[in-house]
Amino acid sequence: MNSDLQTLHDATLAVLKRTGVKVDSRQALECLAGRGGRVDGASMRVYPEARHIEEALATVPRRITIHGRRPHRH
Repeated sequence: MNSDLQTLHDATLAVLKRTGVKVDSRQALECLAGRGGRVDGASMRVYPEARHIEEALATVPRRITIHGRRPHRH
């Protein structure tokens, strides 16, 4: 990863850890708490650690194909 991209990635991880992400599903919050994430049930926010993000990123494909809703428009 080049240094600019790494800087952006590190800053994003810091923001996620500090500000968290609102999750509108109690079931999802329970799942995330069960994985060791810091969860605030009152505000329905999860505050992921860098390792949680890295684990999630390791599971996604490196390439995806996006298909339009109007196939006749290429």
